[in-house]
Amino acid sequence: MADKIKTAILTGNLKPGERLKEQDLCDELNVSRTPLREAYRILQSQALIEYNPYQGVFVAELTEKYIRELWFIKCLLEPEAAALAARHITESGIAQMEEILDDAEVSNLITPYDFVMYDNKFHGAIAANSGNEELHKIIVQSYESTLLPRSRTVIKNRTILSSHEEHKRIFSAIRNGDIEAARKHTLEQLDAGLDAVLLTLEK
Repeated sequence: MADKIKTAILTGNLKPGERLKEQDLCDELNVSRTPLREAYRILQSQALIEYNPYQGVFVAELTEKYIRELWFIKCLLEPEAAALAARHITESGIAQMEEILDDAEVSNLITPYDFVMYDNKFHGAIAANSGNEELHKIIVQSYESTLLPRSRTVIKNRTILSSHEEHKRIFSAIRNGDIEAARKHTLEQLDAGLDAVLLTLEK
């Protein structure tokens, strides 16, 4: 059930700031309030919804301050994870990342939801191949809690295809053991993503 609501949020069918009416969702999903509230708990942990005790439950809204602070953290962690992966990746790690990229091309990524699920796998694989287990845990957790802003990066002037091309450049650097290029291409993707998500905040 949480996945159905998550999909509606990430595809834009439920808009940031939109109120989620409990009874309407229960009727639409044919469930009682207990499982719906459990779904709310999951979605709140992923920063997809917000609860106001006086007004109800709403799709999370994104602010420029929040986005810039989030990307500041991402720019600290993710380029270094890619640099470490370039240093430590094994043949099995290379095969794993090749499979993720190949699957994305075969599945024809269409929606922002498709993209963030693929994005989770790709960057999770980089972190897993960094050789730093704690960094891997932090990055995986951050990707679970940043689904909404990352889905926004492919809605307007930046396409899913361009993001996929950026991923291929990052992977090529990692596969070739090029530490500086892995760091550089990851930072370039983060910069492009920041510009794209900020654009969606413009009125």
